[in-house]
Amino acid sequence: MGTVNFDTTEKPRSAVTERVLDAARQAEHVAHEARRMTERAADVLEDGLHTAKRTYKRRVHELEDLRDQAETSVRRNPLAAIGVTFAAGLLMGVVIGWSGRRSRGLDQ
Repeated sequence: MGTVNFDTTEKPRSAVTERVLDAARQAEHVAHEARRMTERAADVLEDGLHTAKRTYKRRVHELEDLRDQAETSVRRNPLAAIGVTFAAGLLMGVVIGWSGRRSRGLDQ
């Protein structure tokens, strides 16, 4: 017949010990989640930085292309460029003069 071995050296855990173990498990879980969230935030930040750099470079190239087109247009039609510049300056002067008169109450 088989023998049943009752190990009497193990003591039952107390309620306090169980609570301490539960608190330790929860603390480990919270620490793990915090590490995961920190890693995720770093990944998102890195992705955003990469996107911003790429967008900045693209816009710089677009502005360089626009400047080159403007230079080409001025070289091909210098008189038209002078006329457009004169008209823009005149329009700005009229708008600034009109807004200055309105702010001083002279325009009635």
